[in-house]
Amino acid sequence: MELEEVIDHILNGDGILFLGAGFSRDAVNVEGNNMPDASELSKLLCGELGVKINNNLAKVSNHYLKSSSVSKEELEQRKLNLVTYIQNLYFTREVKGYHKSIINRPWRRIYTTNYDDVVEKSSKDRIKIFNMNTDTNIILKNPGIVHLNGYCRTVTTDSLDNEFKLTQRSYLSDSFLNSSSYQAFKHDVKNSKVVVFIGVSLDSDLDIQRLILANKGNKEKIVFIDRPLKEGEEVDEIEDSTKLELGIQYKIGAQNFGEMIATQSKSFKKLENKIDWKTFVKIRDDKSYVHKELDETDIWNFLFTGEINDSFIRNNIDNNEYFVQRTKINKIIDEVLNNKFQISVVHSNLGNGKTVALKTLAYKLAESIEVFQFDKLMDNWELEIEEIIKLEGRKVIIIDNYNNNIEVLNKILETIDDNISIIISGRTYIVKNLYYRLTKRIDEEKICEYDLNKLSRTDLNKFAQYLIERRFTPVFKENADTVKDILVKSCGEKLSQILLFLIKSPNIRREIDKKVASVISNEVKKESLLAIIINNTVPLDLSFEDIIELLENYNEISYIERDEDFSEFVDVYNDEIRMKSSVLSSYILESNDFNQELLGVLKRMIDNASRLSPSECEKVRQKLISVSTMRKLLVKNKNYNDNDVDKIILSYYSQFDAYPEYSNNIFFWLQYGMAAVDAKEYMRAQTYFENSFKVAKKVQKGSDFDTYQVDTQYGRFLLERGLNEDVVDSADDLIKSLDYWIKAFVQRPEQYFYISNQFKLIEPFMVKYILSWNSKQKEAIRKRLKYLKNKYSVKNQTKIIDDLNKLELILFNSLVTQ
Repeated sequence: MELEEVIDHILNGDGILFLGAGFSRDAVNVEGNNMPDASELSKLLCGELGVKINNNLAKVSNHYLKSSSVSKEELEQRKLNLVTYIQNLYFTREVKGYHKSIINRPWRRIYTTNYDDVVEKSSKDRIKIFNMNTDTNIILKNPGIVHLNGYCRTVTTDSLDNEFKLTQRSYLSDSFLNSSSYQAFKHDVKNSKVVVFIGVSLDSDLDIQRLILANKGNKEKIVFIDRPLKEGEEVDEIEDSTKLELGIQYKIGAQNFGEMIATQSKSFKKLENKIDWKTFVKIRDDKSYVHKELDETDIWNFLFTGEINDSFIRNNIDNNEYFVQRTKINKIIDEVLNNKFQISVVHSNLGNGKTVALKTLAYKLAESIEVFQFDKLMDNWELEIEEIIKLEGRKVIIIDNYNNNIEVLNKILETIDDNISIIISGRTYIVKNLYYRLTKRIDEEKICEYDLNKLSRTDLNKFAQYLIERRFTPVFKENADTVKDILVKSCGEKLSQILLFLIKSPNIRREIDKKVASVISNEVKKESLLAIIINNTVPLDLSFEDIIELLENYNEISYIERDEDFSEFVDVYNDEIRMKSSVLSSYILESNDFNQELLGVLKRMIDNASRLSPSECEKVRQKLISVSTMRKLLVKNKNYNDNDVDKIILSYYSQFDAYPEYSNNIFFWLQYGMAAVDAKEYMRAQTYFENSFKVAKKVQKGSDFDTYQVDTQYGRFLLERGLNEDVVDSADDLIKSLDYWIKAFVQRPEQYFYISNQFKLIEPFMVKYILSWNSKQKEAIRKRLKYLKNKYSVKNQTKIIDDLNKLELILFNSLVTQ
């Protein structure tokens, strides 16, 4: 990058500045001397102590402040003396013109390892001052300066022990890399077009090389401004070559650089830096949407083909004409507006109303506060988050299928403050599995879950009336109580089951089957439809272009898009693709024998995943080997009973066990083992679980990785095997299972539901084998059940505790009888 381009970026507000001791050297301190570096302070301390001069401030200050030979009073006096030295050495009396020229530019932010106040003295405006441990969100909200080592004007005897750094370079670098200000620095480096280092030495008190190497891919934007060599001075080849590996070096000095900026600024015309909102969509309460009268066709299309019309949602947001207003939505809105929780987690299984619920939340909340909804991940997503954070007042950020955008959520959590609420959503099983990650990032009392899987009693009353008004055949001329009874008994109070119930009525089913038959008569359209169903059901959030890449159907893309029957089920817009109705997806799979075709499409998607970006490839290959994914896609029908489905799922995994991507993948072997248990192939299951443990053992070295999932499923395997086969060491197997579950609980107590889901196997296992156990074995089992009961009592899980009490009682009675 040429220097003129560097300066253009600075003048346009696209640069950050990092200052070392060399930048301040020509400034004059209050004692009338040039601004010293850390070695001058070290000499002063050595002089007071009467010891040999040592330029290593870390060693000298450590000896000065922590000498065991001085009294508490003398140590306090030394701290006061040190504060005075710092103030006398680093308070600024006078700066040069080039200091002002460099500082008074629209830097995104300034970072410095200097103690002095040269930047503050040079700035024509009051500048915000932060330290290494200032919260990330506070730094990102405001242009300012971050003093990484401490600041002479805020130093006190107390701050000498925390925010003021008089320590070794490596320790300081570790502190910075683990600090909140480093998160701000990373964000700034990534989102700036130029990062200028002035007066920085690679041998200085902060390991600049580590910082830059920790942010790979930024070499083209790193610029070092160093002083020119004095006459007769030797070149430091090691320093220079290292800097050239990290970025670009200009040996022109700060003074020349400041003068160049001043000259270039006279003719510079600022480019408009308007944020191009691509990742987030602002939900507006401007009523500018097209108004259209609602008719019955619109409602039928909404219910049965999944055509969601945003205008109708907005027009009918306070009534039940277009869709039934769920009572839980009002609860969420009330709690968000009252800032009761920082994160609201909305979840449901496929087809239970999550999409409409999120739209309703967005539009209703937008009437009172700023609402931003995540759309798709684009290049400038971090800048958009920064802009949202800067906005005054309360804000809400909504992220659907957040499990596919964990990086975005983590970034928001790094910068969040009390003015931001987050609504995230996902499928129930995914939310349950990932919940523990949220509790690691934010206090659990700041999180609230909202389960949309079942309709409330009030919702059922409203839905019964809604269906009666539609005059659907299954409920035609029935009274409200009868319809409500159908919704409860036949549909389990679930929206997805209600819609399936209606779809399966003869007149609706005939119409849908006719359109499905037209699509699946063509192999390309059928494959594309199945891939899109997979994309929605999992969900993968792939674009239409991604799916075409995975299927290699390049020539047929326009043909598919123009097909009238295909478009009844699928929306293709701006490269986004989705099934209009997730309930319709379920119906299509249930009413057709697509199991073998689905397996073929899944394999092709895995095989061709390398054509996508690395992150998308990893996502596809991970999610398409999940047993829970297989169970959502492969269904029993007239050709396949439950056991047949278990067998074809197991055969699916056998295609991939030699793939390099899976051979050392813990998750793959875990899922393979689970599939083998489901298929009652217990010898194979044991092998696959052992493989998973073996791979995990390698991963665990030097990491905090735990095996709670493998432990939990291995415990399940031992009991499933004993229930379906006759085993000799049944008591030992139950003891091992309990030990594995205890281990899993200790590793991940927040995943207690995942573990307790296996406890239902214990009672039938005991009933089958308890008569063959001796008292010692029974007591060992009872002891472990009691341990688990104590653990679950902390979680206030009364139902689980009651079940464990029942198991203890069975053992106790058996012991008494024995």
